[in-house]
Amino acid sequence: MRRVIFLLSLLFAVYGAAAPRYSVTLGMSKPFAPEELQRYWRSGFNLAAGIGVKLKPQLELQGELLYNRLELDDTAFLGNITSATDVYSSVSGGATSITELSARLKYFSQSIKSTTPYLYLSLGGGLKVIAEKEVTTADRNYKEPRDSVFSPSTGIGLGAEVKMAKNSLLVVEGGFQLLWTDPTTVYLPLKIGVIVF
Repeated sequence: MRRVIFLLSLLFAVYGAAAPRYSVTLGMSKPFAPEELQRYWRSGFNLAAGIGVKLKPQLELQGELLYNRLELDDTAFLGNITSATDVYSSVSGGATSITELSARLKYFSQSIKSTTPYLYLSLGGGLKVIAEKEVTTADRNYKEPRDSVFSPSTGIGLGAEVKMAKNSLLVVEGGFQLLWTDPTTVYLPLKIGVIVF
């Protein structure tokens, strides 16, 4: 994480003469892996904020902070640990959050009218936290403790910037984010927002 922050600081200092571009987005995140995350957690929301500088007309370096929250699917989770006759079982808590800080490189393609598509690659670190669960079944009551892990992260995806005004753009983006946990955590954030400069 310190290396990511140092690299971003260094590159922003070197290219400090370029006008910064600020972005704010929100959207939906869909869990893909591991199987347990895909099966027992529902799609949730994400929020992101970033700052970038153009290194070249077709290349931008961006630092981004991304937060995701996925809610536990109570029915799927309880269905795995209880029988069909246990109608009084319940679970509370268990939401999963993923927070990433990453350096992103965006490569812009040729503009089509007012729309500029791009490809992005990201490298950084992420913290995955599964909140404590309180489980009640016909047989027993128990708690599953909070679980957290920090790991390197990478990402790849596609997006498009649409010119709205002289100093603002609409941005739409989707891709795959990977946290190198054991097993690997994979999710798809879909985002929409604005860039101002």
